[in-house]
Amino acid sequence: MSSVKCRLLPFLLAVICCLAEPGYALVEYKKGYYFKGAEKVEGYVYFSFDNYESFFFKKELNGKSQKMKLNDCDSFAFENKKFVRIARLTLKVGLSNKTADQAFAEHAIEGPVNLYRVYSSTHAGYTRGGVTLNTGAGKVSSVFLEKNNSKSYILASKDPLKFQNELTDFFNDRIDIVQKITSGYYNLSNIEEMVTDYNGHK
Repeated sequence: MSSVKCRLLPFLLAVICCLAEPGYALVEYKKGYYFKGAEKVEGYVYFSFDNYESFFFKKELNGKSQKMKLNDCDSFAFENKKFVRIARLTLKVGLSNKTADQAFAEHAIEGPVNLYRVYSSTHAGYTRGGVTLNTGAGKVSSVFLEKNNSKSYILASKDPLKFQNELTDFFNDRIDIVQKITSGYYNLSNIEEMVTDYNGHK
């Protein structure tokens, strides 16, 4: 009996691993689409919210999944979320800067100022000088702002002082918003409210 169990164990482990892949039932695909140039391809999308380089796509829900990378399309969407490809970013991931030539970014707010969220993840056990600086892995969200579709993006810093210094310059055409930033009323936690405020008066 034990020999049968030993023979079955590798098979069961393989099945479990397969079911965890994006092409199988444990992953929930959402109805969506992607654009490649002017071509719109409709189907089903799975995005894990822990990376900025890829998502999975199916034309049919029970069909084969395809991993879509940055060079495969210009944008994609599912439910009420739209992701676009943006370039020339400096991502702050964990405790180190990581430069990305381009990224899929959630276009969270559209207007005179666009707000994008770029998702990534930090790995457990990051070390510097032999000292472990973080003990747990987790998803990371970085916020970028763009004014007037300039293709120039500014990272909203998690450091309060840098946040104030950089965004008071970015919003220097709205003295009321600058005052709310310097007073601490506007910060990273309510940055969407700040962008909506700016866009609402343009």
